[in-house]
Amino acid sequence: MRMATLLKIRTMKFLLNILFIASLTFVFIGCNETKERKGLNQIEENVLNRTPNKSDSIFKKALSLMKEDKKTEAANAIDKGIVALQKEGVDLKGLYHLNLEMAIDELKKISAALKKGTSISPEMAKEFIADAEINIAH
Repeated sequence: MRMATLLKIRTMKFLLNILFIASLTFVFIGCNETKERKGLNQIEENVLNRTPNKSDSIFKKALSLMKEDKKTEAANAIDKGIVALQKEGVDLKGLYHLNLEMAIDELKKISAALKKGTSISPEMAKEFIADAEINIAH
């Protein structure tokens, strides 16, 4: 009887150790994903700040105009930025080309909305600008 109790205790300890290790694994995996997301956000931020293409400076101006609530001027700048993006991405193929086109479509929608007087957050525009820029080799 005493042997059976000892066996149960050992089994419980073993199961608790496995549960503890599994919990630690999930915690570390969760922390790793958070770091990866932060890294992606930093990439989006840095795409606009470090790259030398013509579209970058045009979009930077567009975002500044949006912050100043100059909708028409911001829309015109976005349109110029789209033209620059299309020139910069002329040699893209496959998925990069598709992603660029999808981002450009969204930027066109933002431009049209701004021309109609709709308020658009600069952060939203910045996200699509970064999506477009990241597909172009800088």
